Amino acid sequence: WRKLVYNPTDDVVAPRARDAIVEAWTQDEARRFLEHAQERGSRFLDLYIFALGTGMRQSEILGLRWIDVDLERRLVSVRQTLAKPGLTPVFKEVPKTKKSRRTIDISESLAERLARIRATQDVLKAAAGAGYRDYGLVFAQGNGLPFDPANMVNRDFNTLVRALRNDVTRITFHGLRHTHLTDLMRRGISPKIVSERAGHSSVAFTMDVYGHVFPGMQREAAAAIDDLLVGADTERD
Repeated sequence: WRKLVYNPTDDVVAPRARDAIVEAWTQDEARRFLEHAQERGSRFLDLYIFALGTGMRQSEILGLRWIDVDLERRLVSVRQTLAKPGLTPVFKEVPKTKKSRRTIDISESLAERLARIRATQDVLKAAAGAGYRDYGLVFAQGNGLPFDPANMVNRDFNTLVRALRNDVTRITFHGLRHTHLTDLMRRGISPKIVSERAGHSSVAFTMDVYGHVFPGMQREAAAAIDDLLVGADTERD
């Protein structure tokens, strides 16, 4: 309306964005957690292994259907998420235009584990009969309904982590995703591949979040290039 002589927001100093703190386990910590979960007979052990093996988000794992799993080709497609658990669960389709809609390669051992889960689920379906609420979910309760993420985290995951005390870093369930992606970066997997598996909007975002993994790799790069420099000195002599 041109009633202001100048734009007051020109004098505003925008707050600096805080760097995200990535909580992740080392390989040893992840193994300790899984061993402890197995010893305690956690009903979510397979789900924890799947989370560490794929880096998928919690809502993506809880919304995963068998029609989105190809065990022969060892592929998992992220097509829907669990938006609301309960007796009448709500699922949300992942938009085709977003990077979060993706296909992830899984390992042979993970594919074998999924095959065992499906076999066990078939037995439960047969036993429950008409009482089974079949949403086609990979990870489901004995009646077919999706797991409640709050119960899963508060009653099981957090309890397991607390019991390990100083043996593992205290992380959230989302830290399993960070652990997967951080481990790939440490192994030297291309950031582009890591970004695709994560469903990030761009490789730049992946680097912003997981760039802290690279200081050690920088030293390795410096040592590697030294071979070229030493070779050049030798030739000049």
